[in-house]
Amino acid sequence: LESLGSLVPGVLKDKNPAAFAMAVYLEAVVDTAKDKLGMKVKPAVLPPQPGEEPPVWPIVIDFKDLNKALSDAVKWQKTPLFVCNGKGSVVDTFFAYQACSLIDAKWILNKVDIVKEFSVQQMREQIRARLVSALKFGQPIHIAMSNSAVTLKSKYCSDAEFPESLFRLESWLKREEYSKVVRKEDLDDWPGAFPGRMRDDCAS
Repeated sequence: LESLGSLVPGVLKDKNPAAFAMAVYLEAVVDTAKDKLGMKVKPAVLPPQPGEEPPVWPIVIDFKDLNKALSDAVKWQKTPLFVCNGKGSVVDTFFAYQACSLIDAKWILNKVDIVKEFSVQQMREQIRARLVSALKFGQPIHIAMSNSAVTLKSKYCSDAEFPESLFRLESWLKREEYSKVVRKEDLDDWPGAFPGRMRDDCAS
């Protein structure tokens, strides 16, 4: 099917409504056919095999083992937490190269409590927008604490913008949870045939 090219319905939306509707329909048909024929791309992280045991967390790793440790956590639907012992900037750089959607706690602290550019509610909306971007484009979410101690849970978490389920991967991956941050207007330019749905191959 890939030899036929790929459908990009969004580019047709404002040019030709009939062609847009047809492209969305065809994408849905192709997606369903791939699912039935077992042709979908395998997820980046495969689920545990029968009888496989998870690592005994917490673990101590070298930087070169970060990617494997991350994959193991995602495999078992655990939220990865890296304590960097003064090497936070190195780990942050690693995640920057993974095209993650960044939620920077130190930036939040500065904008709300120091320069007072945003209220708490305005910052929640900023965070929500970054979560939606991650869902739209299949980006992992990186919450960087740096050397700050921002009280994210008590001050910023809310069901509609920054749900606590984000910190519990097995909960966040459920559509009824991550869809809480999605608004109707977010769906207008959502890529693919299923607006509002997290990409199947992304453990965002």
